[in-house]
Amino acid sequence: MLETILPNVPVRHRGAAMGHKVAALVIDDANPFEFAVAAEVFGIERPEIPEWDYEFELVASGRRVTLHGGAQLHTTADLDALTTADTVVVPAGNVFSPNDPDIVAAVAA
Repeated sequence: MLETILPNVPVRHRGAAMGHKVAALVIDDANPFEFAVAAEVFGIERPEIPEWDYEFELVASGRRVTLHGGAQLHTTADLDALTTADTVVVPAGNVFSPNDPDIVAAVAA
């Protein structure tokens, strides 16, 4: 199915040794909608798509992030998860300051 839609993109089928690992790096004051898009696309299993095989991690420098608007989000992994991710998604936030050396180092790795 996906081979027809995206013929040049390698597709992993269920039953492969390991799924495609996606890590969403959420920072304080991130916009909830942008985070929700990543969670919707990669974090919910899609049995109607046989080629769907993603492992989704919610990553932050701490175990809790305050989203724009005040909602608290508990993460599933710390920054170390970025080093083993195949894809890193950084949802938009109102302020992103690359001054946090731990975040910069983790993304650069």
